[in-house]
Amino acid sequence: MLYFLKIAAFNKQKRAVCHPWLEEEYTNTAHYPSYGIGTKFLFQGNKVFFPTECIHGLYDGGHGAGLDDFWNLMQENPLSAGCFLWDFADQAVLRKDKGDILDTDTNHGADGIVGPFREKEGSFYTIKEIWSPVYLEGTNFLPLTFDGIIKVQNRYHFTNLNQCSFKAEWVSFDYKKGVSKKLETDVVVPDVAPGLSGYLKIGLPSDIRSYDALSLTATDCYGKNLYTWTRTITSAQDYAYRLVNIGQGSVVQKEHDRNLFFKIGDTEVIVDKIVGQIKKISVGGRSLSLKNGPRFTTDELEIFDTKKINNGIRFLYRKKGSNKSKSRNFVQISLLPSGWIEMEYAFDLGGTYDYIGVTFDYPEEKVKRIKWLGNGPFRVWKNRLKGGTFSIWGKDYNNTVTGESWVYPEFKGYHSNLYAADLQTEEGVIQIVGASEDLYLHLFTPESPKGRNNDNTVAKFPSGQLSILNAISPIGTKFKRPKDLGPQGQQNYFHQTDLAEPLRGKFYIQYIPQDGKIGLRKNRIGVCTSVDNSELLQKSGSSFVEVGIQDFFVPFKSDAEFEINLMKAKLLNLPVFAGNNFYPSNMKLVGAEVDLAKILAYTEVVMRRARQAGTKILVLGSGGARRIPDGLDRNIVEQNFVNLCKRIAELGDKYNVTVVIEPLRKQETNFINTVREGLKIVKLVNHPNFKLLADFYHMACEDEDPEIIVEAGKDLYHCHIAEKAERTAPGVKGDDFEPYLKSLKAINYDGSISLECRWHKFKEEVISGIAEIQRQIVSISE
Repeated sequence: MLYFLKIAAFNKQKRAVCHPWLEEEYTNTAHYPSYGIGTKFLFQGNKVFFPTECIHGLYDGGHGAGLDDFWNLMQENPLSAGCFLWDFADQAVLRKDKGDILDTDTNHGADGIVGPFREKEGSFYTIKEIWSPVYLEGTNFLPLTFDGIIKVQNRYHFTNLNQCSFKAEWVSFDYKKGVSKKLETDVVVPDVAPGLSGYLKIGLPSDIRSYDALSLTATDCYGKNLYTWTRTITSAQDYAYRLVNIGQGSVVQKEHDRNLFFKIGDTEVIVDKIVGQIKKISVGGRSLSLKNGPRFTTDELEIFDTKKINNGIRFLYRKKGSNKSKSRNFVQISLLPSGWIEMEYAFDLGGTYDYIGVTFDYPEEKVKRIKWLGNGPFRVWKNRLKGGTFSIWGKDYNNTVTGESWVYPEFKGYHSNLYAADLQTEEGVIQIVGASEDLYLHLFTPESPKGRNNDNTVAKFPSGQLSILNAISPIGTKFKRPKDLGPQGQQNYFHQTDLAEPLRGKFYIQYIPQDGKIGLRKNRIGVCTSVDNSELLQKSGSSFVEVGIQDFFVPFKSDAEFEINLMKAKLLNLPVFAGNNFYPSNMKLVGAEVDLAKILAYTEVVMRRARQAGTKILVLGSGGARRIPDGLDRNIVEQNFVNLCKRIAELGDKYNVTVVIEPLRKQETNFINTVREGLKIVKLVNHPNFKLLADFYHMACEDEDPEIIVEAGKDLYHCHIAEKAERTAPGVKGDDFEPYLKSLKAINYDGSISLECRWHKFKEEVISGIAEIQRQIVSISE
């Protein structure tokens, strides 16, 4: 206080000076208030208040979690001047003494809404929606009677709403093909002065039933995106009818000891009738490790009766210790003639709960990736539901602990508005379809941050690893428990009464073994281009970008110059999964000019930077670098090249990247021109970090039979694709890639495919190219 008084002595103009974390004559900037505090203070006081630190973020807690409640309260209070969130970015130091880790000093620096390279966290998008100066009111779904009118608040201070522009897109999702189609309609923007509300008039399609969602984008007067909202139209139940076929035929049912057996075709389900849970799911003799469910997430209930139903069984539950003969709590399991397993439950216990629903056990180590239709791409908490977009999403498995590692979006946690999900595992695909509204998918439990100072940012999860839930838990901040952050931070309260229906959930599961009919639809498709095109690639359905190693990793330039590219890639939020054109043509890999020390030093720079970028594949094409000079013994050249590749593979193991050798047509090099020749090199190197690439363009130019892919088998790690005549994108000339795709399907290929093409109209061709290859993949998979 003495310090502030000294400053005031020099304030010759006698201006009011506001200080942080201090209550003064007219203002209050106290830090870290609880929701709605307190007697003659902040929310209940008579001074202008704006906490200069509020909802202190830490790991994945705070920031967006709790902000909706705080902000709504502040909007209603004329004395509120807003608040500051602590803080913008995770403060991390690159520790050269600890293997290049990014060190946030436990819980002291992991408190940003973006990472050290500006990686956006889930709270970033929550804040963007809540603090948008244009704010949509109403529910997140639209009835079929929707008349095109949406109420909107103009939260600007000086800008009329009609200075903003809006774009409406009606979207229908083909989940099986992973694509969507859109219809754009006009939006009439009214004259709405700052601080007032008005109504947008959105043009309607001829048949609203043909669309699943409305996407509405607001753009400010400077052309910058404010936010894109989505409102669903088709219910989860109606969408489930598109995906789940009941089928025809008779399900065989048997009973032995405590087990019930249900079988149709090659699908068998075994249910333990004592504990009321699935014991085994198998298809074609292949068993799925999903078990011990569906069980309620509370242990307050016990089975007291069973009831046989068509193709299944219903387990009736009541509260432990009760002798009631009737209850509305049940879990129901049935096998449909199509092979889908239908599950339904009802929960009818009053009280407070961290989460409500049913759960299963499944080994996390078997999981590879997920594709889903729902809100995404980030997980949610009970007090951080805003910021998501309803769409088809996909992400690879990761074990990210927010603020301690920065592979975003995080794989594990709660995901809202579940319509459908394909969980790709080592055993095959677990397909899940939600058939009730507002279901959550609990997708494994995140690890707790190692450097935490308390458990405020450790949310509560069910005991199982996969759950279907009606309600989920909130999360706290560095200094506050969830319950101190407002209504959304409280536990879930369920009011049990015979005058209202119990909580219900209905969903379907189908198991498709690894060698089953799903074929190649699980594969990731990317594009060889610059990270500058990442935003377009994401909209086109690309899973990743494959960069030019010379352009992105800049191996001959400083770390500081590379980090500019790295930051750009992190901001654009599309994985830099692969890189090509490994070695420049003047860095000879064969012949008398080979400089081994120079090659390995260069390789280490590239791989170290690849690890920083999260890049997993480096393509060794480099036709000029590996061209054999005239007069050399090819057998000796081959042996020396294999020895070099072994050294390169050892570095790949050190930096967790895989090098793939790319056979090139004869016009580009005279060494390793076919997949067969590349496979020979891979076999001789014999290292898990050195694998094979198949480029369909080069294969076609060399008239190589696609059957060689079958021979390559598990040694094939990555693919390139382009049409033969002019190396155009799929669909430009109409090339048929099905022979290559069928060979990939025959080996259960689960690797990646990149479009490496000559582009004439990049924007149009990349969209149509990805769609075309997806179409051909689907056509061979059905």
